[in-house]
Formats: sequence, structure tokens, C-alpha cells
Amino acid sequence: MDLAKRILFTLFALVIYRIGIWIPLPGIDPAILMYTDQWGVFESFIDRFSLFSLGIWPYISAYAVLWFLKMLIPSLRKRSVLNDLSMDRYLRYGTIIICVIQSIGSLILFRNYMINDPMGSLHGFHPDDLNILFTLTFILIMTSGTLFLVWLADQITKRGLGNGFLLMLFAGFAGELLQFKELLNDGNMSRLKSIIILLAFILLVSLVVGRQLSARYVPVGESDGQSKITFKVHPISDILIISLASWFILIPSELINIFNLNNPILIGIARALSPGAIFYFIVFTILMTLISNFTYKTIYYNPRAIIDLLDKEGRMIPGIKSGEAIRVYLTNVLGRISLPASILLAITAIYPDLLMKWASIRYNIAYLMGGINIIIAVGAALSVAQSIQRHRKSRDQRSR
Repeated sequence: MDLAKRILFTLFALVIYRIGIWIPLPGIDPAILMYTDQWGVFESFIDRFSLFSLGIWPYISAYAVLWFLKMLIPSLRKRSVLNDLSMDRYLRYGTIIICVIQSIGSLILFRNYMINDPMGSLHGFHPDDLNILFTLTFILIMTSGTLFLVWLADQITKRGLGNGFLLMLFAGFAGELLQFKELLNDGNMSRLKSIIILLAFILLVSLVVGRQLSARYVPVGESDGQSKITFKVHPISDILIISLASWFILIPSELINIFNLNNPILIGIARALSPGAIFYFIVFTILMTLISNFTYKTIYYNPRAIIDLLDKEGRMIPGIKSGEAIRVYLTNVLGRISLPASILLAITAIYPDLLMKWASIRYNIAYLMGGINIIIAVGAALSVAQSIQRHRKSRDQRSR
């Protein structure tokens, strides 16, 4: 497929996604959802009850669960989540389970709010409307929408440009980028402060780009040096690492909310770990660094699995004896790469909280300038640029 067709296919797929975001589910009255949005219950009705409202985040969450299991179960570390067919099957099953849970949770939240709100009946809502048939239809459509997006993202990767999953994630918040004009038009912010924030954002983007483009090559083979192992960070892995660290941070507050606990010690820990607190910045930075360093050294690039692959293919690293010497060498290489990369990832993750605390920037704008969103945006842009470069290079070679 030539480059023009790939570009058109990618754009067509993303347009389908954006259109589906605005299509309400059958049986859901947008007027009711706009009413709840007016009172701040949901950020917007499309975030909860549109055809593609769940996006591909259930798939990412299932990936994160499998990733966490690989951290706990050493026997799973030799298996790739994406390349092993059985793991891929579990990943799909996990996506369906998470879709069902999130669909039921969203529906219960909406139902409870409208029942407890005396104005709900004035907007045509009746509890009997949420019967078994409607609930099953709601869950089926929400789950089917996510599975379709996962398939569509895979098709973009195969037939379009760039990483389809990163592009889907970016398309999910692309419309919110218009909120940047609120930051530029903020009359309460001094010009010097605006310039400092802009320069810091440019510096952060540059560091994220450099981090994702950086790579360490280890030659393998007999003596030709043509084959090599490439060690580099991956945006999807970074997203999982940030998600895992955030889950750990939220454990105390979630225990309090779920079980309605009044333990003063647990409440104190939850307050200390709330975003914006000094203790939160320290713990989250350390936790991010440890998880990222451990992930890249033992899961994403497992030295033992690499040695087994080299032995199976009859290859070796020139100048290094096989066995324990190779493991030590690869561990040292990964250590020199993963530690600085982990620290930079931690800084990227806490950057939005720093903006909210010391620059008084709104939550929605701050998280567009850092954290997971900046990793997704840079990763999506780089994947498209690298894909275009590969196709141009391939075309030039064919024309010779």
C-alpha cells in the first residue's frame, strides 16, 4: 500500500472514531445528560454514554493488569504480552471484563444521581427505564464499541501510518487541545509567568522526544555485526508504568471510600498522598522510578529471555562469553539506560501536579501539558513520522 493510501486510511479511521464519540447510545436522551453535565456530574455526556465513550482504555487497563501479573509471577516474564498468542487471548478477555465492569459502574452512577435528584423526573427520567433489557443492551453496545476500536487501532498499525493505539488515545483528547487558548488569554497571569510556563513546556516536550528517540544498540552475531538488539523506551509501557504508580498511590483513599473507613492513620496517609502535597511528590517520584526501572530491567527487556533467544538462534554477543557473562553485561546496559529514563518519566508524570500547585493552572489544562497525555501526543507524532520515513525509504529503494 502506497503512502497516500495509508494516510487516507489513517484519517478515515480517526474520523470514524471522532464521529462515534458524538453518537449517543440508543435509549439515552442527550438532554438528560446535558442536564447532569450542567451540574458537574460528568465532564461531558460523550465521556459516559456515547458509542465509543470507553475508548480503548479498557484494553490498556487489561494490558496493565497482565503487566502487573508479570511483575508478581516470574514464570510469566518469559512471555511477551503482545507476541504470545495465548497472552493476547487473555488480553482480549480482560478487555471484555473491564468493559462490562465500567459500563455497569457508569450506569449505576447515572441512575443513582437521577433518582436522588428531584429534578430528574422533570427531564423525562424514570427508574423503570433502566430495566434488564436496557442494561444488557447498554453493556453490549459499550463493550462492542471498545472492541471495534481495538480492531480499528490494529488496522491502522497494519494498513495506515504510525501506532494505531497511540493515535486512538491521542484522538480521544485532541479536541481538548483548544483549551490552551484559555491559558494564553488568562488575564490574571503575568507575562513573565506565561513565558516561564511556555519555556518549561517546550523543554519538557524536548526531553520526552529525546527520551523516546534514544536507543542503545548491542551487536549480536558472529563477526559481521549486522544484527543487533535495540534497547529503548516505549510510550505504551510508559503509560502502564504511570497507571500502576497512580493505582498504588490511590489505594489508601480508595479503601476509605469503598469501605467507609474512619481510621485516622489511614485518613492521614490518604491526605499526605493527595495530589499537591509534598509527601505525594516525593513518594510518587520514588515509586515511579522504582517501577519503571524494574519494568524495563526485568519485564520489558528480560536478560534471561534474551539469552535463551540467542542460544536458540545460535547467536552471541561478540567479545562476551555466553551464559552468566552475557546476563551481567545486559543487566549493566539496561541499568545505565533505565535509571535516567525512569527519573525523566517520573518528572513527566508529576509535571501537571506541579503546574496546578505552583502555577495555579486548571486541572484540565495542566494534564494536557504533561503526564500521560504528553507521552501519548509525542509517541503518536513520532510513530507517524517514523512510519512516513520508512515508506519513503522503501519507495526510494524500489525506484533504484
